[in-house]
Amino acid sequence: MVIKKESSVDDVLKSSDECKKCGKCCEKGFGFVLNHEISKMAKFMGQNETNFIRKFLEPVEVFHTSKHRTKRRKSNKDKPYGRCVFHDSKTGECKIHDAKPLYCKLGTCQTHGESLIQWYYLNFFVNPKDPSSVREWKIYADMKEVIPGGKPQDLVGMENLLKILNYSELTMAPPKPKLKKKQ
Repeated sequence: MVIKKESSVDDVLKSSDECKKCGKCCEKGFGFVLNHEISKMAKFMGQNETNFIRKFLEPVEVFHTSKHRTKRRKSNKDKPYGRCVFHDSKTGECKIHDAKPLYCKLGTCQTHGESLIQWYYLNFFVNPKDPSSVREWKIYADMKEVIPGGKPQDLVGMENLLKILNYSELTMAPPKPKLKKKQ
């Protein structure tokens, strides 16, 4: 299956079936958490949302968009990574498996890993109405092949992209409709 920006959550989750649930991604990282996922996770852990956020999540900004991610437990202060707070080091499993966020369900270390990460970024972090977000995505997209529908010009159109990159477009207005030429 080819992962596209427009792919549905169900299709994307089918592509992540190759995940072997080895816990490697949990040992060296974190999972992004969408706002609507917090209540389910908090309830699963028997916490109210405020305490859950304070205890288990930290703010993160990606592509000029703020969300949360799971906290990490760093065993070595010199390394930028650490084990996800929900990773059980004894069993190697996720403590919140039944309530884990979509990002963690994607299985980003397998065949479609890079495409799945891009799909997630494009659908939950990159904001086509925010020029700063588009500029940050453009830098990312210039460094690697992006999934279909994920090129910056696909998101905002070439005319708007040029304005954004030249900083002449600081806020995004809806694109002007193209006028049909009279024959």
